[in-house]
Amino acid sequence: MANKTGKPLTVLDAEIVHVPAGLRVTGYRVEDSAGSGGYLIGSSPVAATDDVEVGPIRVAAHSQSDLYYEARVKVTAAVHGDLTDCRFTYRQGSTTHHQDLGCDTRIRLGKPL
Repeated sequence: MANKTGKPLTVLDAEIVHVPAGLRVTGYRVEDSAGSGGYLIGSSPVAATDDVEVGPIRVAAHSQSDLYYEARVKVTAAVHGDLTDCRFTYRQGSTTHHQDLGCDTRIRLGKPL
C-alpha cells in the first residue's frame, strides 16, 4: 500500500468487493513482504488465522508499506469469474475514507493431480 500524500494515514480495513460464484472468502490477514525480498510468495505472517481481526496499518507520508492484506478463499463449486475490486478503509487525520481500487485475481481449477 502506498501513501502518495504529504500526511500519514492508517489503513483500517481491506476487503474484496466482488467474490464470484464458486468462491467464498473465509478470512483476511496481514502479510509482510519485507522478509521475502519483496516477493509476496513465501512471506511471513504478521497477523494470521481466519476470522482474526487485524490491527491498523500505518503508512507514513510519501512512502510504501511492507505490509499488505491477503484473503483466504475456499472453492465451493465451479468458479465462474474473478475476484475483483478491493475496498480500503483508512483514516487520515480525523477523517475516515473509503476507496475502491481495481484489483483482479483469477482462480481456475485444473485437472486433479
